[in-house]
Amino acid sequence: MSLLVVACGGDKSEGEKTANEVVKDEIVYANFRDIRDLNPHNYAGELYAQNILYEGLVKISPKGEIVPSLAESWEISEDGKEYTFHLRKGVLFSDGEKFDANAVKANFDAIMDNKDRHGWLEGVRLFNKFEVVDENTFKIYLNEPYFPMMIELGVIRPFRFVSPKAFKNGTTKDGVNEYIGTGPYVLKQNTVDQEAIFEVNEKYWGEKSKVKTIRVKVIPDGQKFFI
Repeated sequence: MSLLVVACGGDKSEGEKTANEVVKDEIVYANFRDIRDLNPHNYAGELYAQNILYEGLVKISPKGEIVPSLAESWEISEDGKEYTFHLRKGVLFSDGEKFDANAVKANFDAIMDNKDRHGWLEGVRLFNKFEVVDENTFKIYLNEPYFPMMIELGVIRPFRFVSPKAFKNGTTKDGVNEYIGTGPYVLKQNTVDQEAIFEVNEKYWGEKSKVKTIRVKVIPDGQKFFI
């Protein structure tokens, strides 16, 4: 996501900064429409916003590699039908809810509760069952081997995790009560069709961004700019 690839600061002293360096802790970004519904288990919201609010088991690096995210490591059985994920410990959702294997299973169950919506993903059709092995270990069983499974798990939606406390009636197919994830940012405020404000997630398990605030301005004519 281009707006997060902006260099914002460093360890140089004021005297060492070059004339071209600008150090800011806020980015203002213009988009042609509102952020809309940011439930990651649906497809209406803006991808860039979902990408900074929510995380999945793995992610796809800029080089196209599958790398760890909320799963630190994993094993795939020889027959290609069992995937065992070892989860990162000490992770919290931004509402303080604990992230663990039970939260992962709740999210996968919610995704499957709306299975027909995700028919473009072959992996969804091949899911057999999900298992909480222990607090930090989650297992996926497939009906048959599927080589691109890890790639599908790395896409921004639908395999990103929402705090189970934010589910509506125990699921997400009818929406969520709040946009609560484990990602590096939280949605602080949204004025529909005007501005959305994202701030650093103080509970984030990883290195916190030097960019403390992202303001997304809605410019309907499609002009885009950075400040």
